[in-house]
Amino acid sequence: MQATINVPLSHIADAVGREVQQAGITCVGVLGTRFVMEQDFYSERLIASGLAFFFAADYARGAIHEIIYKELSVGNINNSSQQEV
Repeated sequence: MQATINVPLSHIADAVGREVQQAGITCVGVLGTRFVMEQDFYSERLIASGLAFFFAADYARGAIHEIIYKELSVGNINNSSQQEV
């Protein structure tokens, strides 16, 4: 996308990579939507930055995805969801 527009873009995974490295951390756990955890647009950027990382286990991804979309994205923070995660 960057090559087709004249506006600079910043990829969130690049920013995360920089911040994590500046903090001296070499391995991170990533929680996110299914898209973040299962497609390569995020992981490829972390790999390129030299970071080791891991995502939530397969069995937990659906629940995390639902919590993000149905609760966090609309400002709801539920204690039961915090406990589940």
